[in-house]
Amino acid sequence: QRESSLLCAVPTSKSQVNYIYGNIIGFIEHIIESFADLQESKNVDLDFLPDEKELFIQFDKDKIEKIIMNLISNAFKFTPEKGYIRIFTEVVTVDGFEQLKIRVKDSGIGISQEQKERIFERFYQSSLPNEFITRGSGIGLSLTQDFVQLLNGSIKVESEINKGSTFTILLPLNREIPQNSSEEITWEKEQMDAPVTNNEIEPEKTSNTKKTIMLVED
Repeated sequence: QRESSLLCAVPTSKSQVNYIYGNIIGFIEHIIESFADLQESKNVDLDFLPDEKELFIQFDKDKIEKIIMNLISNAFKFTPEKGYIRIFTEVVTVDGFEQLKIRVKDSGIGISQEQKERIFERFYQSSLPNEFITRGSGIGLSLTQDFVQLLNGSIKVESEINKGSTFTILLPLNREIPQNSSEEITWEKEQMDAPVTNNEIEPEKTSNTKKTIMLVED
């Protein structure tokens, strides 16, 4: 079960961004499916609602995995029984450039205005009812923001007390097929390795896949 936020080494200026080319929608779906046991045990609806069934782009598998898993884990923490968590993806145009918009929406306890202003601060712990106090160091959302920024993206939160929260991520979208790419990664279920489940993850290390085309950005 994934009730605790994933704990990751803090990204530094030496952290690399390693791009592969593949179907990011299938990859995100695979991450979401790894929460099936937690979904059942907490009796929370978990739905993935992509705007497109397939979207082949360049993306950093390791960091996208950490971002999505941290946000879903956070949503499970603060969503009571019989609530819901929904993940949306769509392609939007911002200032003339395509971007991937990812939203994680929950029906949880919500966040006050004061908490929203500090929610991405490292080690910030909001005051919560006893039933929602969980283990962890309080760095999950801060690290999520760090990884989003490493990918030249942005993250924001919209929330109201007792009305749930929505975390929205915008990431630059690159559909270009790498010139040295001889095959595409489709992320079909039988091709995929399980997402990282260790509690400590170093961002400098990238998970391996059975078919991987690595582009290292200086």
